[in-house]
Amino acid sequence: MDENKIPKLKSLLTPHEWTHTEAFPSILRLLLKDDGVLDELDAKVGENDVTKLTFRRVIDNKKLEMGGDDLWMHLNIQLIHLLDFLPVRGILMLIIHLVDFSVVTEIIDGWVS
Repeated sequence: MDENKIPKLKSLLTPHEWTHTEAFPSILRLLLKDDGVLDELDAKVGENDVTKLTFRRVIDNKKLEMGGDDLWMHLNIQLIHLLDFLPVRGILMLIIHLVDFSVVTEIIDGWVS
């Protein structure tokens, strides 16, 4: 997407939707980069200390900031997005691993075969 299309996209969304839409690729990049962001968040969960995250927007390097509540909501959005692209077989194998009922395993093996 071109940077000049941002105003049009922003006009189609609520401010709350725009916050998450503009942050999505940047947060995804931070999570995939594996430079300790997740470890840092994990360390602060018990402290309830995550008040904001400052980062750069992928498309134009604009400095953005997301508050703690929006950040936790956004991490849920990232998780939902990840699960949307998980192959069906992967979901079925995850269910087998978590539930581990022999009857469920037999049924799912029938579906997968």
